[in-house]
Amino acid sequence: MSAVVVSIASRTQLARHEVSLVARDVGTARECWHAAHSGSALARFARDIDGGRRRFVELLWVGDGPASPQTATLAAAHDSTVLVLGTTPLADGLRAALDRAGGCAGLSLAPLPELRTPLHALAPLLPRRTRTILEQAGFRDVEELAAVPPAHWTGLDRIATARAEQIGNALAFRRRHLAFAAAERRDQIAAGLAPAALARLAPLIDALAASDLAADVAGDVCRRLARAETPVPPDATGPAPLAPAEPGPPRQEAAR
Repeated sequence: MSAVVVSIASRTQLARHEVSLVARDVGTARECWHAAHSGSALARFARDIDGGRRRFVELLWVGDGPASPQTATLAAAHDSTVLVLGTTPLADGLRAALDRAGGCAGLSLAPLPELRTPLHALAPLLPRRTRTILEQAGFRDVEELAAVPPAHWTGLDRIATARAEQIGNALAFRRRHLAFAAAERRDQIAAGLAPAALARLAPLIDALAASDLAADVAGDVCRRLARAETPVPPDATGPAPLAPAEPGPPRQEAAR
């Protein structure tokens, strides 16, 4: 696996502060190529992806000052998108360069959900040695693993066919578990609703089942809406606001 390190977010910034970036196979000292700045490093990685030469690369930046050295790992995801692994300023700069309008060098930042699941959640499913290799490569979240196509895994150093299958099986098991849990949660939320209310509130029930709202609270929301027969928009993502109460008669001042 290879990693590429870049210190500054944009091409113009790096043009003013050129640095030497070394790309090397992840987990090894083998150097792949050098680049002067983030734009050229991402362009080289894009050519590596297109040519099928590598899907992972570690970037190393060594400069002056206490912030040096810094590393970040690039991992090819789906459809010309790239994961940037790491928490260094270098990694933050690469993410910013890929996430801007138009991306960089034909690449863009792979989308990830805001809520992430720590990698150790796969501990019962993945052997410790495999998890250690992934963590050393920079992976921290299950969602990062899921963003990498299964066919890419053998491009990572020390990940052969057997370990690639372990990763794929662990992710598949987790998907099935989440689907089952969502279906069970949906049944809890929809319990007691009439068929007509189920059909009318189906988009909202699905959204609530995928949310973090407690099932009993979500179910109560749906039952209240069912009784009120409040229209629910087809793209609802949460409880529809209840209509304001009708104003009552003016309050009389108490006689003094």
